[in-house]
Amino acid sequence: MKRASSSPAFQDTIKQGISLYNQGKYLDAKKTFDSLVSILAPHKKLSDNDTEILSDAYYHQGLCYEKLNNTADALNSFSKAIELSPYDADPYYHRSLIYSQMNQFSSALNDLSSAIRHNPDYTEAYFDRANINFLSGKFKEALADCERGLAIEPLSPHFYIVRAMTYEIMGRYKEAINDCNTALKIFRDEDRNEAVMLYTVRGRSYAVTLEFGLTLLDFNKLIQLTPQNGMAYFYRGVIYANMEILDQAIADFKKALELKPGEPNITDSLLQAKNELKAKEMQEKLKKKAKPARPNAKGGQAGEVPRGDIGGTRSARANKLEAELNQLKGEVKILKELVLEITRHKPEYTIPRPSPEMGLPDWPGQAGIFRMPVRSSIIMPAEPKRSPDISSRHHR
Repeated sequence: MKRASSSPAFQDTIKQGISLYNQGKYLDAKKTFDSLVSILAPHKKLSDNDTEILSDAYYHQGLCYEKLNNTADALNSFSKAIELSPYDADPYYHRSLIYSQMNQFSSALNDLSSAIRHNPDYTEAYFDRANINFLSGKFKEALADCERGLAIEPLSPHFYIVRAMTYEIMGRYKEAINDCNTALKIFRDEDRNEAVMLYTVRGRSYAVTLEFGLTLLDFNKLIQLTPQNGMAYFYRGVIYANMEILDQAIADFKKALELKPGEPNITDSLLQAKNELKAKEMQEKLKKKAKPARPNAKGGQAGEVPRGDIGGTRSARANKLEAELNQLKGEVKILKELVLEITRHKPEYTIPRPSPEMGLPDWPGQAGIFRMPVRSSIIMPAEPKRSPDISSRHHR
């Protein structure tokens, strides 16, 4: 087969496809890259420049498939780009995204490590690898990736988020709080998804360290940002219950159950709060009824029913007082038994300990792994040609 020759037209076609991609015309962009693939791929022998252009075409074709939600073809295109340019970091990174969508996290980790090996400053790759290590329970590795990412981009709040989540699960609450504080100085509340995660992690960490006032401030903010977030109401209800503000706790548990019907933790906590409030009311009732004994008009004690003066015959008033006394004794006995039973099972109100599987409930738009914002456009390369050992693409 005749060897294909390099042509400036091929480079112009790449630029044209990139321009269409940046305009959001992904199908038209894909057709442009398809045309290059159809011209160059059949040739078994290509010049170095044409091999690089074909690799570019496959890579950008994969990006288009990615936008068109065609994971199978995207995976195939990125794999072909890697086969032609095994030292280029970007195809590895984007193939890792596809593997993650397919829940093939081991393959995703391998590709992320390859991307980092070929581009040691690839912050997105460090970030995604930190996420997968976090979800896999490899907390030390997740922390290490966050440290490397922050060494490159010290003001990247997304690394602080993942590191705070990791610290929280490891029980290093003070460090989790510090990372949340740092990230919140960088983010604004307009960065809603990120702010929700930070207020959640920091609020839960404050709760564990018994700083209930600060916890309430964070959960109030969380409810303000996500008013339909059932777990936010549940968390705040737990704090109110621990502060023995039971009417507020019950109101929050009811709202949480309305938003998340059938959630066992919420159902149990609501029942416990109602029982505890009932116990407190019963105790107050006992205090009012069970007053200390004092002498009666006949010189006896309050518990003695006065006798009539004639032949020891009891008067109607005496009979009535005795009946009331017996009724009171019966009520006191019942109330004491109920209070004892309820207080014996006094609840321990706790926020469920987070886990990688649990993540942070009700994140807006959560879909598995939390990611850094991915650029929606491709940066037009000044020079289409790139070195074979270092990726010059930054089309993330």
